[in-house]
Amino acid sequence: MMKNWISVCTSSHKECSFSGQSWLPTRLLEVNQTPESQSIRLVETSTNLPTKGCQYAALSHMWGDTTVSPPLRTTTANISQHFYNISLDDLPRNFTDAARVCVALGIRYLWIDSLCIIQDSTEDWKYEAVLMHLVYRHALVTIAATSATSSHDGFLQRSLDTISAVKVAYASGDGSSGASKPGQSYFIASWSDKPGDGDRLYSVDCSKWNTRGWTLQERSLSTRIIHFCRKKIFYECRQSLWSEENEIASEVDVSISPFWPRRSDMSRDELYRRWELVLALYSTRDLTKGTDKLVAIESIAQEMMTTTKEEYVRFAGMWLPNLWKELLWYRGPSGLSQPDHYRAPSWSWASVDGQPISSNSILASKPRSIPKDLSSLFLRHPFEVVGLGEHYPSSVPTSIINYIEIRTLAKHVSVIKRVMPFEESQRIDSTSQYFWRGFFTHDVFTGEWGDQNTEPPREQGPFAHGRLDIDNKRDIAENGEALIYAHVNVTGRATGLLLESCSESKGADGFPRVWRRVGVASLFVDRTGKVLLGNIFNNELLQDIIII
Repeated sequence: MMKNWISVCTSSHKECSFSGQSWLPTRLLEVNQTPESQSIRLVETSTNLPTKGCQYAALSHMWGDTTVSPPLRTTTANISQHFYNISLDDLPRNFTDAARVCVALGIRYLWIDSLCIIQDSTEDWKYEAVLMHLVYRHALVTIAATSATSSHDGFLQRSLDTISAVKVAYASGDGSSGASKPGQSYFIASWSDKPGDGDRLYSVDCSKWNTRGWTLQERSLSTRIIHFCRKKIFYECRQSLWSEENEIASEVDVSISPFWPRRSDMSRDELYRRWELVLALYSTRDLTKGTDKLVAIESIAQEMMTTTKEEYVRFAGMWLPNLWKELLWYRGPSGLSQPDHYRAPSWSWASVDGQPISSNSILASKPRSIPKDLSSLFLRHPFEVVGLGEHYPSSVPTSIINYIEIRTLAKHVSVIKRVMPFEESQRIDSTSQYFWRGFFTHDVFTGEWGDQNTEPPREQGPFAHGRLDIDNKRDIAENGEALIYAHVNVTGRATGLLLESCSESKGADGFPRVWRRVGVASLFVDRTGKVLLGNIFNNELLQDIIII
């Protein structure tokens, strides 16, 4: 059955084929099976295997709690032994089950992350991490241990004798059947103690395996996947959905593809929208190590680069040509929190825990109608990225890492004051008196440089509405650190960044040089283009701003 699925796909599915040279991972597991015994060993593909015509499977699985019982791993200490032989007694059940599947499918080689990457070598891990998209792309099939919640669970154990089932014949209205061969027009209807247990949506999409951060890219980048679930085996590729019971896939299954698109004719804008969708899904997933936040999504970025040829900012998880949009991510309804350890600059969505929203669309059918004087000002002084890197190339008397330097219009901020009660901001709906404010919970007031008065000039009113990244229920006022609004663009709901100075270093004009993001803001009352305050940039304060 599984062999037939793969055969049909490789021989007739245009969407699942791809051009390009054959490729093999750096290391693979060689699975040898004889009538008497089975053996597994690690091999270096560059010296042991011909690249052309060599096929392998890849395993996608959950490691489980590694503090209690980690899976067998290849390290600098045992790699020589693994090249000679890996004891089957040392392998967790997921690994031996995957080897059994390979034998059944006639596939001699298998890729498993913990065994094919040297786990205690930072250098090897960094090298292999950027190749992950090729591992799953070129695998003949990905074996997904979907029902297993740790590497020790196994995924082949089930007793079909205990499952009450009935075989039902059927035919669709056009005379076709759900079976892959003529004369096999049937599906198996089985009873389960868990509603939906035999459905693809429940068994795969609602599985714990599908909540893990790493499995998103493993599933998205695979060419074809076989899911081993608790009661059923499912197959998915870019063109078909099958199962061992031959049922017709539901409309929901068909409409939602988990695969990253490989079409060469996809536009740049389509790919960026798909990237936003991937980030939205990814931010809901769990990672054992918070430091993997950027690494576990990078393979999808690598795949996207093969089409766009554009620069991906690895230390921020953003695209250089699209920064003018991506910088304006914002806090979602469930809130954000600071991680225990630094992992990304404050201007990156990866700097926070929770579900930041990367799309800044104003959900309008037409662009804002911007006042002519303001529109002219933005044309004369457009937002510009003038520098970007992991280390700032000058003698600024502070350690500047993972920075972006922008040149844009800036507005001094004296206070960012909450106007919407915290409780109301958690449940905005059409009955709320704050519904018109949307997600902007704060008013942003201005003042002259050097003015220490933190009380907002209420007769003038706010010049922007703001939304803080970390909503700790308090106002933010100048208190030893300066605050500014840095303008980015007018196409989205938020139009600029709220920044707080984080260094005593100042330029010749007395303007602080180094800043940290604290939120986003909009200069407009709503989506139409009506400004909150006239003459916002009287002095046209074009500034070079470093954000870390």
